[in-house]
Amino acid sequence: MTVSFFGHRKLYEKTEVEKRLTDCILNILENGASEFLLGDYGEFDRLCATVLHRQRANYPQMRLIYVQPYLDRAPLENIFDASVYPSLEAVPKRYAILRRNEWMIEQSDFVVIYCRASYGGAAAASAYATRKKKRVIFL
Repeated sequence: MTVSFFGHRKLYEKTEVEKRLTDCILNILENGASEFLLGDYGEFDRLCATVLHRQRANYPQMRLIYVQPYLDRAPLENIFDASVYPSLEAVPKRYAILRRNEWMIEQSDFVVIYCRASYGGAAAASAYATRKKKRVIFL
């Protein structure tokens, strides 16, 4: 089972979000999730990677995969098992993250979203996941 994560670049309620995210991740791990698609552009992305990385000892089958929006962008942290680049060469650079996010959603069985606004990348991911009839978990 594949899971992707989308949320705001800035976290204002980090402790509360971290607790809800940890509970969510433990639940989906217990239900068979093993592949996690992640970005690396904001506080929520980094929090997801950190919480998942903490669970590695208990769930050795899990794979953390960094999904690159640009060919020349490597992850900031070296905790990923692999990276993948969806074919986005023809996409204008300003839309690369949006298209990467759509690709991630299409590959996922579950989508976890932390969104507190009706605009921006997290809101766009939420709307796209809903349109694609994905199973969405809102934090």
